[in-house]
Amino acid sequence: MKGTYLSKRSVLSICGMLFDPLGMLTPFTVRMKLLLQNTWERDLQWDEPLPTDIYETFQSWLDEVDTASQISLSRPYFLNTETEPSEIHIFSDASPKAYGCVRKVTDGTISSSSIVDKCRLAPLKKLSLARLELMGILGSARGKTNPADKLTRGLSIHVLVQDDVWWHGPDWLTSQNLSFNNSSGSEINERDIADELTKSYVPVMTVTEHYRTDFIDNLLSIINDYTKFIRIVSYVFKFAANCRFPESNKFGPVKADERVRAENSLIRMVQEGNFQEEIKDLKRGKSVSNKSKLSSLNVFIDENGILKVGGR
Repeated sequence: MKGTYLSKRSVLSICGMLFDPLGMLTPFTVRMKLLLQNTWERDLQWDEPLPTDIYETFQSWLDEVDTASQISLSRPYFLNTETEPSEIHIFSDASPKAYGCVRKVTDGTISSSSIVDKCRLAPLKKLSLARLELMGILGSARGKTNPADKLTRGLSIHVLVQDDVWWHGPDWLTSQNLSFNNSSGSEINERDIADELTKSYVPVMTVTEHYRTDFIDNLLSIINDYTKFIRIVSYVFKFAANCRFPESNKFGPVKADERVRAENSLIRMVQEGNFQEEIKDLKRGKSVSNKSKLSSLNVFIDENGILKVGGR
């Protein structure tokens, strides 16, 4: 295809022609996927000619495709039909560009075969390596001789054909004295994982204790339509959220979940104005006082912080 006009559209079309459902050629095909992702990073239009560097890299990759079509391999899963147990070993790895995992099966004949290999490109939104490794399944092996290294970094087809680690796994996988060392030197850094906890922001309206009931009473004095009342409060909460978190940029009509949050907030405000001591006791893990009007109702606080009556 040298000299042929190439665009992002034609590159995607060529990508779609590849059929490798088990991912055996992933170290080779991931190079092309990374190249396609690069066209998105540069904000290229669908029919815009590829820049020279991308064009030349893609042509180099195309030159290797013919070799890839000539590859054949056997994938015997159970060579030993006796009662010898078979084992499945999973390897994973992540890099700033891609993450994935490789599955190998080994049996009593001390041989191994690939089952399936999966790889995903890292999102354009930059993630830390800890997050990428989590997405690559940390419950798998990440040793020094790791087949999954190949699919996160990419290989030429000529190197891939000769790569015994990729096709058969590390040497220790077929060792007769197979043993595992739990301290592989790649322990999970708990601090890195903690930094990757998803943060969610919930708009909160802070109202002093003195004005909580006054706020509701003042609104109810001018509004006699409950649905309209909830809609107004929802818009107030949306405005407050946009002020506190401009990046959220929430506009347009009130959504169903915003109505629910507004209604729940109003219910909490009314309940805290009338059952303040009961709510405090329940939040501390105590029972409601026998002197309370709610003592016989088996009340509890649900996941939304609303006081509810339980069963018998």
